[in-house]
Amino acid sequence: MNLNGIVAYIAIRVLSFTTVIFFITTLIFLVSTIVLARKVRRNGGADNALNGKGVDAHATSVNPFTFDVVMMQNQGKREYQQDSFYLSDKDNKAQTTEKGLLAVVADGMGGLQDGKAISEITVDAFKNLFNSSPVTEPRKFLTECVYRAETCVDEYMNEHAMKGGSTVISTIIRNNQLHYVSVGDSSIFLARKNSVTRLNNHHNYAAVLQSKVRQGRITQQEADTDPMRSRITSFIGMGDINEVDANPEPIPLQPDDILILCSDGVANALGNDALLNVISSGEFSGLGDRMEETVLSQNIKNQDNFTAVVIKCKEIIN
Repeated sequence: MNLNGIVAYIAIRVLSFTTVIFFITTLIFLVSTIVLARKVRRNGGADNALNGKGVDAHATSVNPFTFDVVMMQNQGKREYQQDSFYLSDKDNKAQTTEKGLLAVVADGMGGLQDGKAISEITVDAFKNLFNSSPVTEPRKFLTECVYRAETCVDEYMNEHAMKGGSTVISTIIRNNQLHYVSVGDSSIFLARKNSVTRLNNHHNYAAVLQSKVRQGRITQQEADTDPMRSRITSFIGMGDINEVDANPEPIPLQPDDILILCSDGVANALGNDALLNVISSGEFSGLGDRMEETVLSQNIKNQDNFTAVVIKCKEIIN
């Protein structure tokens, strides 16, 4: 074999070796990606749901939770109470195992007609469907409840020739995992260790304004002072629901996690830091009273009705 042949032979062998190495590296990368994706799916995808919120999404308990609960409601400085709420029986072990623990808070919209009746109808739609139907897929079930509530509210308004609406937030805790649905501007908070995180997105014009700020179309000051920022952009009643927020995958919960479902009368008076201070300033059994006192101490002009359902996850060691 002459010199040119030897060079060509070596070049071919080097090229073949390089190709094999590239193929093996690509195969390893693909396998690793598939394994990681499966791991994320096994963990419920909650890392994606909570990324950027400062919450560790991995569950630490294999034992079913029991729950401590406090509930709080106050009329504020409004003429009428327009909030409604419901919590399923936390002590019904068979139900919490099979269906989960259901919580609902609805806030009848001020300025429209008969907000209390609308919020009650909304809550009853969730409660009745929960008590009469299986809950095979909690996320799908909660979404079905939203549209059942919409139908019931529309029927009531048509019968009484009126216009009204309600926000709603609802959660199901089953198998130590959280599922939620949200329409409007009420809030779902998760308190874990030394942080409080709002889980759901608000459907109000303030969210639209913040999007415009991020796009550079308006300033933050313009967003903060816009007189329409509190206008709700999605709610139960008067036709199609514009937006429904729900976690795409269940969120694993940990022992001592505290879940707070509250109307905007609470969230507007107490930010995340204030909520954390109230939670950490005493025993859980007194949390409802402390929240109520703290909201009232703000002495906010025209303080809205405010309601909270607060659930603490407890681990029972067998």
